[in-house]
Amino acid sequence: MEQVNDAMEHPRAGKARCRIVPDRH
Repeated sequence: MEQVNDAMEHPRAGKARCRIVPDRH
């Protein structure tokens, strides 16, 4: 659930992280 928390806190960072870590998607 860390991904959801990060995305909610920083929607922009969440999108960037998804691109950097497609494995987590």
